[in-house]
Amino acid sequence: MEKTNDFRELAFLYFDGKISRDGEVRLYSFINRNEANMALFRQWEQEWLTERQDDNVLTEDWKSLQAKIADKPLMTVRQGRRKLTHTRFWYLAAAVALVCVAAFSFRLVLDVFRQDTEKYFVFETPKGERCKLTLADGTVVWLNSGTILRCPADFDKKERRVMMTGEAYFEVIRQDGREFTVNTGVCDIVVKGTKFDVAAYAEDDYVQATLVEGKIEFHHAGGAVEMTPGEQVHMVKASGKLTKSHVNTDQCNAWTEGRIEFDRITLGDLLPKLARHYNVDFHLQTDSLANKSLRISVRNDETVDDVMAALARIIPMNVTINGRDIYIR
Repeated sequence: MEKTNDFRELAFLYFDGKISRDGEVRLYSFINRNEANMALFRQWEQEWLTERQDDNVLTEDWKSLQAKIADKPLMTVRQGRRKLTHTRFWYLAAAVALVCVAAFSFRLVLDVFRQDTEKYFVFETPKGERCKLTLADGTVVWLNSGTILRCPADFDKKERRVMMTGEAYFEVIRQDGREFTVNTGVCDIVVKGTKFDVAAYAEDDYVQATLVEGKIEFHHAGGAVEMTPGEQVHMVKASGKLTKSHVNTDQCNAWTEGRIEFDRITLGDLLPKLARHYNVDFHLQTDSLANKSLRISVRNDETVDDVMAALARIIPMNVTINGRDIYIR
């Protein structure tokens, strides 16, 4: 039987970025066994940090990193199936809890870029991954594939405001007299306590907000639109054209459970969602196919090959898969 000290050694190897794949699996199994083991893991993390506070090599590494990224006043947190590349980390206690939904996506790489300007925590989900966060005020946030969320280091002290690109589903904790704002760079979503989805990928030509519960306001250059449950606001970035409609909210946030559900969607709108879901690149070589409408239900156990084979039976088209590139004509 493995002793607790064995897992402590594995934890220190993990923090140093030197753990083996087998060791990592053993450590994850230990951490997920119960809350007491998770508490031990956090204790070991603090011990590891304390031991390295006076590490001169760490200090030099930090100075070198600062010189390289002096123009980026933010903190980056990345997780996913990627191998840890840093052997030393400068640590700043984050006022968030991070739970990764996808398998083997528990890893964290933390860099803090300190300047006199405001500091941010930046959470980024790679394509093909999803992530769940709990912010300092208790607000729960799910981040979809390829999403970046920026949260000020003093969040919940001055104001509750985050910035994002991509797609996120929020369950905002109500605080009397204190609004919660999501800034997409194109519009602000202002709330007091509610559940809603925001889609604002940089590569998409639109921003979209869908309200599940409560009340939100969609603020844009032309004014503010108040929304009630079941409503969706869709705004075209280039023209600012805004439309509001009633939708099935269960389908809009199905991605938080690893599903893609639509009663009606065009192939042109569907492909970017599938691309992010499966981390692939689609090449639609026939424009006439983009407006083909269909109903689709994709769940976790379906591969991209399965989905494309099903689509080819519904829509007359040829599909060629070459690694991550998928050609449709």
